[in-house]
Amino acid sequence: MPCRIPETKRRTIEVNIALEKPSKEIAKDVNVSCRSVQRFSKNLRVHGSLSPPKVVPQGRPRTITPKMQEVHVTSPLSLSSHANAKLLLDYLAARPSVYIDEQVYCLWDAFSVQVDEQCIKRMLKRVKWSKKKVPCIMLFQHLFHKLSDF
Repeated sequence: MPCRIPETKRRTIEVNIALEKPSKEIAKDVNVSCRSVQRFSKNLRVHGSLSPPKVVPQGRPRTITPKMQEVHVTSPLSLSSHANAKLLLDYLAARPSVYIDEQVYCLWDAFSVQVDEQCIKRMLKRVKWSKKKVPCIMLFQHLFHKLSDF
């Protein structure tokens, strides 16, 4: 497979296509193949950019959508008085030591979606949530609570 055309050459080709120069002349000036210039002009005409958009997202569809991570969660597992309108990640931030199976129940109560534990683990890994941070967070919350008493 040939090397990708550098961005500077791509912008030069785009400008020359906008000036309606013939593709052979553009190819000769920029030192690329005539077929590349024709492909770029077709993509500009059809898609509005030099490269076509990705058609289909690749991979298996996610069970926990980004909307589920951000939408408000009302859970009977909430322990604080103002926790009825927390985001899923806020739910984890408020209770950093909550078990995975409790998170599964929380998603079931909020969205009626059955999610396995591995799916939750992948989501936590994707947002870079770590159990190693839990003792630090709990210590910080404890110290903050102690300081707020003064």
